[in-house]
Amino acid sequence: MHKRVGASIDKSAAGYSLHQLQGDKHHGVTKTGHLLKKSEGKMRRVWQKRKCRVQAEGYLDICHADESKSPTRVNLLTCQIKPVPDDKRGFDLISYNRTYHFQAEDEADQYAWMSVLINCKEMALMKAFDDSSKTGGDKVNHSLIELQQAIIRYIQKIPGNDRCCDCNSQNDATWLSTNFGIIVCIECSGIHRDLGVHISRIQSLILDNVGTSQLLLARFMTNHAFNDVMEAQLNPTDKPEPSSSMEKRLTFIRAKYVEKRFAVSSCDSNLDKLYELEEAINRGDLYLLLQMWAEEVDFSEPLPSSKNGETALHRAVLYEPSRNLHVVDFLIQNMTNAAIDKQTSVSSSTEISGCNTALHLCALYDKVESMKLLLRSGANTNIRNCQHKTPMDIAQELGHHTCIELVSYSKF
Repeated sequence: MHKRVGASIDKSAAGYSLHQLQGDKHHGVTKTGHLLKKSEGKMRRVWQKRKCRVQAEGYLDICHADESKSPTRVNLLTCQIKPVPDDKRGFDLISYNRTYHFQAEDEADQYAWMSVLINCKEMALMKAFDDSSKTGGDKVNHSLIELQQAIIRYIQKIPGNDRCCDCNSQNDATWLSTNFGIIVCIECSGIHRDLGVHISRIQSLILDNVGTSQLLLARFMTNHAFNDVMEAQLNPTDKPEPSSSMEKRLTFIRAKYVEKRFAVSSCDSNLDKLYELEEAINRGDLYLLLQMWAEEVDFSEPLPSSKNGETALHRAVLYEPSRNLHVVDFLIQNMTNAAIDKQTSVSSSTEISGCNTALHLCALYDKVESMKLLLRSGANTNIRNCQHKTPMDIAQELGHHTCIELVSYSKF
């Protein structure tokens, strides 16, 4: 019996829920075969057999009855994939301008098609976050720019992201706080800037050249989920409205982001916070991590189970497959530079694991995407570990060529 595709991330333990379909990775990211597609005729709708292809570039091609004609191409980045509750063979592909209704041969085939579509969409997203650092000189990667714009449209279409996270205004709600992954309006964005970049880092989705790595958190956070944590005990009358004065916005935004006044306090002691922080890292739980940030846990403190001074960032880098990269990003963007460069202690059994920064661990285990995020935030490449080695020394010894290129590029 196949496990049905479903919301495989359960946040109930922390009080939050992320409804995000995830596909069975065994089915890969490409598939060719036939599906029944419901026609959109005005008089009657019938099921028509159509050849379909899912491509690793992030597209679904739907062939016409005459397969010699160019197929309809659907960009999966702008789509949602949903099962049909009362039809075990059916699923819907919902794009920005229409819904495609499909039926597979049987339940197993439906599961396979949905998995491939979801996997392909996720891979296209992560490919986009593999930013333009690989393109040298003045070359313009038009494919990357197109993908960036598709992700921006995708982020803006997430429910709740069409309006300001702080006042619900839809007036130019195109400003991104990159370290929180939330969208705010033009009025509130000015107050975020006044708070300083150590609190909120604001960029325009329209006016600025927002890099794909800066869109990473926004792809996972969403305004609604952020406010579930940061406005958990807010009196609705205290929240600004689109017509509110700048003074009321300022008072509210300072209380929300600096004082964290509206977040629930769930831990009785600092040790409890560290245990929750460790749980958030182990589970890749962005919302529990945000909750701990709201409760002002020190991200640079050693985790309770650590025997060598391992911090949340060290653990997150070690645990980082691409699906948990946003957890690494949240930590890095909401830590001081000194905390980013913190080293583990000397291990009692061996010095190999001692005195390593998160950047050393990236070089050791070829964690390319985490290394990009660390270097983007100014991680120190010259720190030496207990073996007197820099991250570059380690990458060269192990033949991790992309890490070598990244560290070399960061020095210029």
